[in-house]
Amino acid sequence: MRKNNLSLDIVISDTHIGHKTGLVHPDYLEDYKPNDIQLWLWNVFSGEFIPKIKSIIKDVKPDYIHGLAAGDMGDADFKKRSIQFWTKDPSAIKRNAKHLLFPLFDLCNSVHFIKGTRAHTGQNSHIDEEIAGQFSNTVKKDEFNNSWYRCVYELSGVLVDVQHVGKNRSKWAPENMLTALRQEILVDRTDNNRRIPDVVYRGHFHWFGDTSIHDKPYIVQVPSWQLPTDFIAEIDPTGRTPIVGGFVAVYQNSKVVDRFPLTYTYKEEKIWKPK
Repeated sequence: MRKNNLSLDIVISDTHIGHKTGLVHPDYLEDYKPNDIQLWLWNVFSGEFIPKIKSIIKDVKPDYIHGLAAGDMGDADFKKRSIQFWTKDPSAIKRNAKHLLFPLFDLCNSVHFIKGTRAHTGQNSHIDEEIAGQFSNTVKKDEFNNSWYRCVYELSGVLVDVQHVGKNRSKWAPENMLTALRQEILVDRTDNNRRIPDVVYRGHFHWFGDTSIHDKPYIVQVPSWQLPTDFIAEIDPTGRTPIVGGFVAVYQNSKVVDRFPLTYTYKEEKIWKPK
């Protein structure tokens, strides 16, 4: 790393490739035409998100670029809760994920893949594991595993703590969940004489939020790339506005010096009126 000691962390989570409300590359499908939701997600991901990442890289001029896929990249409904899928074939999900994620992770010097939940990605999160194995810059857990249940890495002196599941939000005060997680991590690391992370990334719950970059640890709840499913329609009474996207952090000299929440709001709600 050069003397500027400047690193960029590009973070995404929960693309749920395989589900009809998840992200998908429209050119790598078998006998399936993507729906309006999937086309909107693809257009935002390929036409806005990735170009914005490239613009940030050009402006920041980092010495090192790291990517993070925080789990549930694929989804084959191993709990068999839904038929709202364009495929449940792991090989089709894996193939689509390779072409979908390559333009993003090809920008990176290295990428960590985190295992998601077995409900979506199978036992030992084997779908996330197989997706991770397709990229030459994947940081492997060991010679037998391409992905991680939990990992800790250091960039430009910043210690980053990652796993898939964080805390779900309160509908009234989502920031309280992040504050509670921060306090729990502080107590655990202090009581057990472990180094306190500077940054904590969590996914799974499909919403974005963060604490102050001056906090230690700085907590980031990473948004998803999936719109609400039939299951969410059954359990969420609010009709919450869907927000998707990713996150970019800039590290230098053991500090988070900048952050870029890249979020996008789906507003294509159809309103019926009598003729």
